[in-house]
Amino acid sequence: MTKQGWTLIFYISNRQPWSLRLSREKVVFLTTFLLLLGVGLSALSFRSLFNHLHERKSNQLVSLWAKNLLRLNEMEREIAKLEGEMSQWTALDEMSRVTADLEPIDPEIRSLGIGGREVEDPPSPLNPPLRSQLKKTEEKIGELHRTLEFEEESFREIIASLETQRDRLSHTPSIFPVRGRITSSYGKRINPLSRRWEFHKGIDIANQLGTPVVAPANGVVTFSGWNGGFGILVIINHGYGYITRFGHLKQAKVQKGEWVRRGEILGYIGKTGRATGSHLHYEVLLTGKPANPKRYILD
Repeated sequence: MTKQGWTLIFYISNRQPWSLRLSREKVVFLTTFLLLLGVGLSALSFRSLFNHLHERKSNQLVSLWAKNLLRLNEMEREIAKLEGEMSQWTALDEMSRVTADLEPIDPEIRSLGIGGREVEDPPSPLNPPLRSQLKKTEEKIGELHRTLEFEEESFREIIASLETQRDRLSHTPSIFPVRGRITSSYGKRINPLSRRWEFHKGIDIANQLGTPVVAPANGVVTFSGWNGGFGILVIINHGYGYITRFGHLKQAKVQKGEWVRRGEILGYIGKTGRATGSHLHYEVLLTGKPANPKRYILD
């Protein structure tokens, strides 16, 4: 029986062609060998390429981690600086609350107001130490943000209180309406006209006829005109429960409903009404009750 096989004929220029007889088994063996050799070489080439790409990727990650770590360290230094400055602002806040006549914030309440919330874990590609450091940094940033919001709200309260105080002070009688000699003080006295004991609800300040009389605080004129024994009288409502009266004027310079400021001229000393000489009768009322005007003269 004739064996099956293949005959390979090689032609070389200027030479006699020659042939090579290969059996089927040899052809199968040779083909298998060449295929395995190709697969092996391809596997080695792929392995080498994979190792190269993996090494380059690893180097890139290491470089990225190093840059992130450096940036994190810089951020932590900035956060530490901000925490120090925030402590100074907290101390200033506490002093300002005292000045604004506000209750100090209890440290426990301040702590609860600032308390941190849970921060989500950073992305998993980061190595564990870097992830932990990044999480702590984010928590500090969140705490600083809440501290700032807390202090901002406190300072708003302080500003509102100070503005109220400033407005109250500007409406509180605090200066002499006129300079001169006090001829009659607040309290019990003998009336110079009736010669009887009475309670004097204000003070009498003597000075020359026509001496200007000024408003002791901001307010609205609620009366300006003749009022029996007081003669020409001006009454100012300052708000916050304060009312002042100015009697025996020669002339009133302001009208009812007019707004006056502290130091503004409202009239001139006279001796109208029941008066023995030129002087100003000055009264201060607090929530409708007479008060000693000397307690409201600071200058």
